Amino acid sequence: MNRPAISYIVPAYNEELSLPHVLCSIGKYTPTMLSHEVIVADNGSQDKTIKVALEHDAKVIVDGAATVGRLRNLAVEEASGRVLVFLDADILLTEAWGENINTVFQSLIENPWQITGSSCGISTQPSWVEKYWFSPLTNKKVKYINSGHLITTPDLFRKVGGFDERLESGEDYAFGVSACHANATVTNNPLLAVVHEGYPKTLLQFIN
Repeated sequence: MNRPAISYIVPAYNEELSLPHVLCSIGKYTPTMLSHEVIVADNGSQDKTIKVALEHDAKVIVDGAATVGRLRNLAVEEASGRVLVFLDADILLTEAWGENINTVFQSLIENPWQITGSSCGISTQPSWVEKYWFSPLTNKKVKYINSGHLITTPDLFRKVGGFDERLESGEDYAFGVSACHANATVTNNPLLAVVHEGYPKTLLQFIN
């Protein structure tokens, strides 16, 4: 009966500056009718990431040798929510997200064989690189959801086998492919607007 509605899973490595913002956005924009927990999966941070997470009442697991896929898998093992929301440490929820998540939550409870989320919007103070390159991607049709903002159910997650822990990157694409093979639907929902504060700000950063 005390099972939370949502488990937020946030992988992090040396994110003491970014992490407070995502955790505050979770607290601000999660509707009060949806109870939640936050699990920060730390990759061996050398800064105050863990301290920040604990100060915001998040659960913390640590594995300094894990791939990001394994970090997320470890967090799911600790999660008890009816819906899983994966967020990167530089992703911020928005008011629009909070207004629409309850409908999405109910849909996932009725049909757990879904992956949703959204392509991440540009920062609140965007550079021209963000405006003209990343912003048009927000409404693009996709075959998978980026794990920086991915929402699904524990049932589907376990059926698919979680993220491939062998991959250094692209684990979200592999997860989406496996989910489609399991007859799950993958939907980019722009109503679930989030902000990515980690997009490149300059041309040099973009090239790198």
